Amino acid sequence: MQPVEIIDKNLQNISFENCALSVLTGPYGCCFSIQDKKENKFMAFRSFPATSEPSAKETGNNKKAFLSDIWGKDVDIPVQHVVYYTRDVLMLPNAFVEGKKLDDVMQFHYPNAVDKSLVLSEFQNQEYKLAGLVDERMHKSLHDILKPASEELSAAALVKSALKYNNPKQPDAVFVQVWDSFAEMLVFSNGTPRLFNVYDWKKSNDLVYYVLNLYKQLVLDPKTCPVMFSGWIEKNDLALIQLNKFVKHIYLETLNPDKSYSYQFQDTWPHYFVNFLNFD
Repeated sequence: MQPVEIIDKNLQNISFENCALSVLTGPYGCCFSIQDKKENKFMAFRSFPATSEPSAKETGNNKKAFLSDIWGKDVDIPVQHVVYYTRDVLMLPNAFVEGKKLDDVMQFHYPNAVDKSLVLSEFQNQEYKLAGLVDERMHKSLHDILKPASEELSAAALVKSALKYNNPKQPDAVFVQVWDSFAEMLVFSNGTPRLFNVYDWKKSNDLVYYVLNLYKQLVLDPKTCPVMFSGWIEKNDLALIQLNKFVKHIYLETLNPDKSYSYQFQDTWPHYFVNFLNFD
């Protein structure tokens, strides 16, 4: 996670009571966004890379500092969403997300997981859900401190981006969201998920290997099937340079045309944060 700060100067003239705050949190730090509810426009974003073991207290302190820097005093804005990014995420048919079935599936895939809380993300009119595990103490403490109206998994934004993708000439597409040591990868074909998985990585060549393996495994055409990157990856990363030798269409995600943003959001590469801002 990189330090990013975007603050519209006009925000300090807007009553904080008319704003909505969302929080993204996980093992590498946290991020905050502020939306002007009246204008339905995103006005601020700030990331806080972790300097130590992340905690709910640290997230609360970062929230306080973020809001104080804008309004010059302690203010309290209701938290609309808490979004968790975690390596332990599965895409499951709805039939598996019921009672003991779900417990059995998660135990099978993550037998060593202890002191974890389950977070679910649902999609309207779809036959699947995402199920993820987050630190139990962090989860409980954040709910006590922030009292969010809803919670989501960050991977859900990746799915929502894929659901909006519509290109008859390119019915297949690969979506990749990069975090500091893992990457979520999703393959959609004609509006239907074919594969979702999370891969650990250390070097850019690891990302290249995983993406090319998807093309081989699912028999995707590198001349027509694009790769959409989002998350914490630089535009000149070796992975993008290397993949460009094999895959014709590689893109960094851009601002969502269905959303409204302060003009200052144009000064920073949007693929860092656009998925986080796509939650309604």
